Amino acid sequence: SEFAVFFTGACGVASGATLTIQAGVVVKAMSGAILAVQSGGHLNLQGTSGNEVVFTSWYDDTYGGDSNGDGNATSPGAGQWGMIDITSPVLAFHHARVRYGGGSYYGNPYWWPSVLIKNAAIDVHDCVIEHSSANGSGLSASTALQYHSVPGLLPTSPAIHDNVLTNGRDGIWFVQVGGSTAMPTIANNLLTGFIGTGIRVVAAGANVSGNSVAGGGNGIYVDAPGATISGTTLNGLSGNGIEVASPGVVVSNTSFSTMTGMPLALIGNGSVAAISGSSFSYVANRGI
Repeated sequence: SEFAVFFTGACGVASGATLTIQAGVVVKAMSGAILAVQSGGHLNLQGTSGNEVVFTSWYDDTYGGDSNGDGNATSPGAGQWGMIDITSPVLAFHHARVRYGGGSYYGNPYWWPSVLIKNAAIDVHDCVIEHSSANGSGLSASTALQYHSVPGLLPTSPAIHDNVLTNGRDGIWFVQVGGSTAMPTIANNLLTGFIGTGIRVVAAGANVSGNSVAGGGNGIYVDAPGATISGTTLNGLSGNGIEVASPGVVVSNTSFSTMTGMPLALIGNGSVAAISGSSFSYVANRGI
């Protein structure tokens, strides 16, 4: 059975401490709350397939029951709490369900991601991140998952794979910071309903493969020289399929269908080194 715990304000995992959360535990957050895994701290998630760790709003009765005891008087909504902020390496962020995050932090004018990873190099896999806030723009936008890679971290090729992300401003945003050379693999993720961009990558040499982006604004934005995009499905978008803002990007085996904008949009000095094995159907603007 589910067991629910609650937190408010800024709840920190300090250096040298480990927070272990067992499978099936529901963690409910009050308005503006954040869970911060500080440098030297550790987060040990023990969720499994079908029995995840759940992070959600205090008002969410779907998981952990009617915690505030008001019946149907209140309901959950996007951005009702802050974020999970990881600044320390952990084994992985996995088998977690994160709902209704991405709100502002106690009056801060910026909107946070639901999950923010910075100064850490970890894999993110088998997670569901849903109903994130759709507010803000740029790096201050509410993103389902935002990952900042800095120099000197291992592994140098972190992976974001096999996740499901739905509804919000932007889906996945990976950015190299301060001269980082980390080359991420972003693979086999399903993203739907993001009004901004499904996947944004600012990381030279990134491997973006096997993802599906549907029912939102733009599909993929890459400012990543030498990046490869392959095996991708882009469908039902109101914007562009792939926006390329860097040279030498390779696109292969990608399906473009039912979109209002351009399948491939070149921005600034963006260029496509090669495109192969791709299909285009019901695309309003067939040019590049």
